[in-house]
Amino acid sequence: MPRTTGFLRLLAVAAACAATTPALANDDTQLWHYSILTAPVGSDGRLTLEVSPRTREGAVGNEQVNNRATYDHRLNDTVTIGGGAAFIAAAGPNEFRPHQQLTLSAGPFQARTRVEQRFFNGADRMALRLRQRLQLTAALSDDTSINGSAEVLYNARTQTVGAPKGVDSWRGRIGVQHEVSDRLEMGAAYLLILSPRGEQEDQWSHVPQVSLTWRL
Repeated sequence: MPRTTGFLRLLAVAAACAATTPALANDDTQLWHYSILTAPVGSDGRLTLEVSPRTREGAVGNEQVNNRATYDHRLNDTVTIGGGAAFIAAAGPNEFRPHQQLTLSAGPFQARTRVEQRFFNGADRMALRLRQRLQLTAALSDDTSINGSAEVLYNARTQTVGAPKGVDSWRGRIGVQHEVSDRLEMGAAYLLILSPRGEQEDQWSHVPQVSLTWRL
């Protein structure tokens, strides 16, 4: 299993980088798992189903499970449009979150623009969030790749009347993906989240991520 051994070495390096990240004044650690099933729909469409349990410290909320379905339709080699919805089960208010997205691809570069409508139990109104992500992917071998991304999440409308709009969070992520077979892919990543808190101290979140993806 030389290819898998190489992937595990990369995973160990990523874990070491996360472990040696200097502690910040106001930070927390989370762990996100992803189980993903993706299947083609016709010649240009793809349906993706995702379940993501997330262990979080009390500073940012209790544990939650994100359940998401997304359909993407490729218009050409550059442009893909899509949409779907997520249900987020949490100890606090549950959330229903439809989304629409546009993805532009050019070689190793990818830009994704996503609009999310957020419905919380007991909230004053629907919240609206915009997400812009830039990503770069590079091959390490025939079966393994590395990717890095930067993303900003912006609250265009809050669920509480009178609450200020503004940046929800800034996110930087680096990860590796390894194709175990034509049907199965596994991945590991480290995500750093900066959540501005206005006059209060900003929140930093360190998020190791692991994933398994099945392709039909």
